[in-house]
Amino acid sequence: MITNHWREIFDPAAQIFLNSVVSIRNIIRKTMFESEFCKVEYLQNINAVLCTWKKYCEFKDYKEPLQYGLKLINQNSATT
Repeated sequence: MITNHWREIFDPAAQIFLNSVVSIRNIIRKTMFESEFCKVEYLQNINAVLCTWKKYCEFKDYKEPLQYGLKLINQNSATT
């Protein structure tokens, strides 16, 4: 059991840490498109679009994520 003294020290520190993690995650990584085949993300900290392929796909399942990625590149003047 944590005494009240330690709880007063650790609870605010833990909350600050968790808020920082959430903020950093939101800044670094924003998932814009996700399917069973691909995840397309805009990485704000490096101004880039990342397409991560999960498994083989064709036709529409291939075309949609790439079109979305191109849209993100144009919107943000990002690199690939």
